[in-house]
Amino acid sequence: MVGKMISRITIQTQTATKDSGGGVSYAAVELYTAWAYVENRTGQANFNEGQRQDNYDYKITIRQYDTYAVTTKNTALLNGTKKLKINSVQIINEGKKSYLVLRCILHGSN
Repeated sequence: MVGKMISRITIQTQTATKDSGGGVSYAAVELYTAWAYVENRTGQANFNEGQRQDNYDYKITIRQYDTYAVTTKNTALLNGTKKLKINSVQIINEGKKSYLVLRCILHGSN
């Protein structure tokens, strides 16, 4: 698995800050960067009664680190350009090593 991890992914978390007018703005803060194995979903998206049926565009596998918790509240930045929303996180155990499988969709305007 490690030999296939040729892409870089940055896991981000959202933090809230108050501005001078008392409003709240959110900014993405880098949690950590890891090597990743990225699989694209290709083909058409299926629609049923106007609802998209596919729930992810990318399947991304990264090493699991006990010091960082990755949840669906996080976002991922793929190769520094594509911002992805994490829809689900699955833990895969291979002996002593654990991996996370993230199923993501494009987030925002990219």
